[in-house]
Amino acid sequence: MVTYTPQFPTINDTLNLIFDASKGNAALMGANKVYAHTGCINKYSVSQNDWVHKPINWDAGAKDTIELEPLGNNLHRFKIHIKKYYSIGFNEKVREIGFVFRNADGSKAGKNADGSNIYIHIYEKGLTARFTAPVEFPKVINLGENFTVEVTSQKDAQINLFQDKSLISQTNGKTATASITGTKYGKFWVKFIAQSDTTITDSLYYIVQKSTNGIEPPADMKEGINYLNDSTVTLCLLAPQKNFVYLIGDFNKWEVHPDYKMNRANDGERYWLTVSGIIPKKEYRFQYYVDLDVKVADPYADKVLDPSNDAGINSIVYPKLIKYPKDTTTEYVSIFQTAQVPFQWKIKNFKRPDNRDLVIYELLVRDFVARHSYQTIIDSLQYLIDLGVNAIELMPINEFNGNTTWGYDPAFFTAPDKYYGTREKLKEFIDTCHSRGIAIIQDIVFNHAFGNHPWVRMYWDRGSSKVDGNSPWFHRVAAHPYNVGYDFKHGNKYTQNFIDRTLEFWAKEYNVDGFRLDLSKGFTDNFTGDDVGKWGQYDAGRVYNIKRLTSKFWSNNPGKWIILEHFADNPEETELAAHGCMLWGKGTHQYSQAAKG
Repeated sequence: MVTYTPQFPTINDTLNLIFDASKGNAALMGANKVYAHTGCINKYSVSQNDWVHKPINWDAGAKDTIELEPLGNNLHRFKIHIKKYYSIGFNEKVREIGFVFRNADGSKAGKNADGSNIYIHIYEKGLTARFTAPVEFPKVINLGENFTVEVTSQKDAQINLFQDKSLISQTNGKTATASITGTKYGKFWVKFIAQSDTTITDSLYYIVQKSTNGIEPPADMKEGINYLNDSTVTLCLLAPQKNFVYLIGDFNKWEVHPDYKMNRANDGERYWLTVSGIIPKKEYRFQYYVDLDVKVADPYADKVLDPSNDAGINSIVYPKLIKYPKDTTTEYVSIFQTAQVPFQWKIKNFKRPDNRDLVIYELLVRDFVARHSYQTIIDSLQYLIDLGVNAIELMPINEFNGNTTWGYDPAFFTAPDKYYGTREKLKEFIDTCHSRGIAIIQDIVFNHAFGNHPWVRMYWDRGSSKVDGNSPWFHRVAAHPYNVGYDFKHGNKYTQNFIDRTLEFWAKEYNVDGFRLDLSKGFTDNFTGDDVGKWGQYDAGRVYNIKRLTSKFWSNNPGKWIILEHFADNPEETELAAHGCMLWGKGTHQYSQAAKG
């Protein structure tokens, strides 16, 4: 994605960097102007994201000082004197310089294929050597396949190359190469030692992978996390059209390993693996590494870690939150934990109010109380009771982008957002509300997901910055107006199974009394473009989708409420009401006009 000279830049060198916008995530392919969001990592940086000596803050907008020179054919040059450009102090040591390339308004970002930032190591004077091939890492090959290893030294040195402690190449000079062939399955290490006045050593590993196709999972296995006992879990990812999946996490030091290549079921869509030797009650962090191209958390995880926003969660609101593994991976991380102590519900048979007598308080946790915590709402319930409220509708509480949105930008659908508190505290809040006669309605979004969702990222077309046209879950172009995020395909089995499981999860695991389905008028695959009137006309497919999911839900949860934010034509709403749905309606227009007067 980037090539540069010199190969071993020091702070006193002029860096001549070429950015290829067609590579990496390819988000800037075809862009006329490209700008560098850049900074340094020094000893005072607390993380890889803590950049110092930024020439400008990106918020200040695109500037000439960070504009790259267009070379044509998606190539852009960035030429700077490192010390002068970043205003690096006398005797200051800089470890790396980081880059994210952007278009003029910052709406698109050119990064590595996995979404991570780009870093260039800054060296000091003296002997330095590094691997210059292979470029891809981790390196995975098939049996009989070969590749080239190359080591480049800053100055003449004796370079010894080893494969699993056996010498395979010895050179006196600046470059050493060796051809390696995968002769047997497994994980193998390649190491070099470069010696001159000092000694430099480094290593990498490669894997010769074997087929794990056609291995059927246990009959009762579900997608997601399956707890077999206190020391064993089976993990399953649904990944149609993908070739292979590796499991990475705390249990294997976050390294790709042949023992953690997931089995592929005969349907060609499910990847699964059983992990043993788990320490009971310990939280394990993990991801799926799909085709060695994208790392994703489990779509059905009930707890995830956010690399960008967890640092903003107050330890009083969420005590002892396990840290994000920032030195080993990027993107969202999922959690499993065996031997969890089940929550002891005090109210097991809550008698819901008659749905004709509901007084609903629509509540956004982070706006209702300054501490944005379930505990503070528990302490404030008398206020709501004094208002005559007998139901609280929680605006979306599942994991969403950032910490402070309204929640209608869902990232994960079965993981409560940690900004409001722990899973146990959410259950305590619901149980306390039930003990005070207050029902809980959960506002949930099934029209769309946002870009951090695993199924969006797994089927992302980097060249067009859109969902791939073959995505099992999402339309490449939204079917209707007013869509935000990425529009679910509501007529196929993948989306339908996902919705059914999600509703069942919240109803059983958290004892919610009903759901308000956001933008239910979007539950359609009928393309109406920007025509709002046509979108509102009777849609038999949409009616079927809603009747199907509600009938499925009510078969296991009789009497629980489904409220639609619908606003379609009356014949459609009348049919859905007769089916048992409750609907939002706007009965205030004439009164609001009077109020304006």
